[in-house]
Amino acid sequence: MGQIRRWRVVLVGLCAAGLAVVPAVAREARACGHHDYPPWNWSDGREHIGSCIEVVRRAFAAAGLRVNFQYVGPWRRCQNLVESGEVEINVCAFRNPEREAYSVFLAIPMGYNDIVAFGRKAQPLRVAAPADLRGLRVGLVNGVSMGEAFDQLLASQTERDFANDAQSTFRKLPADRVDAVLYGREAGQLLIERLGLGAQLAVQSPALVRGELYISVSRQARWLLPYLPKVEAYLRRSAYPAELAHLQQQFHRQYLLSPQP
Repeated sequence: MGQIRRWRVVLVGLCAAGLAVVPAVAREARACGHHDYPPWNWSDGREHIGSCIEVVRRAFAAAGLRVNFQYVGPWRRCQNLVESGEVEINVCAFRNPEREAYSVFLAIPMGYNDIVAFGRKAQPLRVAAPADLRGLRVGLVNGVSMGEAFDQLLASQTERDFANDAQSTFRKLPADRVDAVLYGREAGQLLIERLGLGAQLAVQSPALVRGELYISVSRQARWLLPYLPKVEAYLRRSAYPAELAHLQQQFHRQYLLSPQP
């Protein structure tokens, strides 16, 4: 008992001096992403799934941190929660001034997402550059950014038509409610396959944006910043590009086999 009492005195003294050593307790960060952007990330209603999720899981594990991927809501809500600090990590997104105001982005991208125009095979589009979208009805998903310059072009020169999810946006094409849908090449082709619209819809432009996808951390979660150099080191490994390509294939198959929402 005397020894325990002595340790209590030492601990109290350290606390009073602000020098107490906190036991190494593994903390857990919360992360979210787009609810409907396979194979990069999507949700089954319980948790987030996809390549971005697995990369964040592995990269932060290599840095010594567990991450919770419980589903928190649609993409816009995810961004709002990261802004408030209720969720600490955005698994992958384009950089823009709005997001940079409330997030710290890693220095290197975790992947690349080519934005293309999808259209009806029966009425081919002539879109070789963003300016060719002028005057068209363009389907977009709420909360999705194409980058600051492209977002401004769409707002000023096209008739934007927003939907809450990608399925709804793509279904507007065969119904002639929009002329084009702007979406990631891989994600869009996967959704068309899933929706059974491959005979009607196709990619109808080259890459209009070479989108860099970044992991970012809420500025309200500064305790995470010391982990980021090791996360970046994980992404810089020579083996990482092949690892990401394998994950893309794996989650492509998983999405097609998953139950329809």
